[in-house]
Amino acid sequence: LLMEQLPMKETTRAVAPIFLKSTCCGQVLLLSLKELVSIFEDNIGLRCDEAYLEDSAIRFLKDTFLKKKCVCQPYKFIFVDMDDPTINLKRFMMTVKAITSENYRSITVYGCSTNETRHAPTCAQIGAEFMKKPISAASLRMSLP
Repeated sequence: LLMEQLPMKETTRAVAPIFLKSTCCGQVLLLSLKELVSIFEDNIGLRCDEAYLEDSAIRFLKDTFLKKKCVCQPYKFIFVDMDDPTINLKRFMMTVKAITSENYRSITVYGCSTNETRHAPTCAQIGAEFMKKPISAASLRMSLP
């Protein structure tokens, strides 16, 4: 409906989501990255859960492995804002690895920052992928497996 109201450029065309969005459970966990919700849900096709604190994110992660009435899988990806000074990515990654290994799963974690020089080496050391901010639908399409 909104697209009918806005004039479209001749070179603009809708790009289909690259994933099938879940109807009930989150497929991506965002830690302190609220600005990515609409990009994931509207452009990439993945439903998001949002957390603002490490403890909340860990609780979401643990809950994704609980037996549910639905057939949803655990998160495909976790994205963490490395520019948030309240988040300790090393500690968070250790906890994520412990939880996922207990459940015989692997989840790709992305550390996101505007400072590639400072944070990319940290990501490499702890087993996370690095993604430079600002993050767009196009950059996600190129980076996500």
